[in-house]
Amino acid sequence: MKTLNLQPLLLLLVCLCHTSRSYSVDPGWAKKQADIFFCVDTSTSVYVLDYKIQLKFVADLVSRMDIGPSYTRVGVGLYSEDLYLHIPLNNTMSKDELISTIMAAPHHRGNGYISRGLSGMMTKGLTPTLRRPDVPHISVLFTDGDARDIQIAMDNANLARRQGIFLTTIAIGNRVNVARLGDYTSDPKPEFLYHVLDYSYLVSILPTVSKKLSEVEALASDQGVCGNNKFVDVVFVFDEAALGKKVSNKIKEFLQKITENLSLNSGKVRVGVMSKTCHQGDITLVQNLKREQLIENLKVDKGEEISYLIKITIRDSFTPENGARTGSLKRLVVFLDDYLREKREIFALLAKAKHRDQYEIFVINFGTNYDKGFIESLGTSKDHVIFLGSADELIIRKNEFTNIFCRDI
Repeated sequence: MKTLNLQPLLLLLVCLCHTSRSYSVDPGWAKKQADIFFCVDTSTSVYVLDYKIQLKFVADLVSRMDIGPSYTRVGVGLYSEDLYLHIPLNNTMSKDELISTIMAAPHHRGNGYISRGLSGMMTKGLTPTLRRPDVPHISVLFTDGDARDIQIAMDNANLARRQGIFLTTIAIGNRVNVARLGDYTSDPKPEFLYHVLDYSYLVSILPTVSKKLSEVEALASDQGVCGNNKFVDVVFVFDEAALGKKVSNKIKEFLQKITENLSLNSGKVRVGVMSKTCHQGDITLVQNLKREQLIENLKVDKGEEISYLIKITIRDSFTPENGARTGSLKRLVVFLDDYLREKREIFALLAKAKHRDQYEIFVINFGTNYDKGFIESLGTSKDHVIFLGSADELIIRKNEFTNIFCRDI
């Protein structure tokens, strides 16, 4: 009886079963270093077919990336009642294995809690021990509904920002509150908050999402704690032409120093600076600058003489178009010197801002030849006013200002 040699056939079957697909890398992802964690909505409201479409979208995004321990690393969590770790960030899978594992993710069902998804992302996904230093840390969260614990979700999003995690949100369907989801999304929100009518439309945003994620740079963890408890919009006002370049540079140095205390990178505090004619070179709240960006902008000298600066600031700075937020605490910090003119007009403007617009006014006055009672009347209270012999004392008395400014926020 002749024996058949089945070895070539078995080898062929093994090869067919393990055939891998070749995925091209998008140019923006080539050798891109990033740590990315996907928070997939696995709640009951996501139908089985839609869940598969959601997983396919994640897999298609990953297929465009340059996956590897030295380049882009990807982790995946599935959240509903809790976040279930499906793929750890420090996995050693090939791109093929990663995509296959994503598509095989189980559907846990249950109520969807965005707050728990964000919390699990930080404690199980992008943990401090797993995140690589000096590379972008990115979270991508999917949801088809609103947060159940709104304040907790907002707190967790702010905590993630303070840790230097960049937040992207993808909303699906008509049950989502897009405006509120913006609170869980990094700026600029139009580029990182996406909304599609249903899961079948996810494919339409794939190229844009991939491109925007590949452009994210590393965010510094925010060590500033001033402003953690409230949203604060503050504009610093000084006249470069009247104060002169030397004093203006000392004010800019002072502003750079106090940013170490402000919760800027979390998005809780927004800073504007008004000091220049016709607003050229001004820093507006809508820019929502991170600490590093603010410092770089302060180093640029673009100013000329400014007329009616306080009036323009009060009129223009705290509008939604310039980045002011509804419900935020509005603050003005005004730098003055001995050569104060148009006292009556300044008093009227700041009084109107205090009493009608409910702005908090802080005043820092330089010099020794001043009307103390008048200057104190400009601030929200006497405690909101600091008198300095000259701008040379700004850095020395930085902590005094910080203690006053950061009280209760």
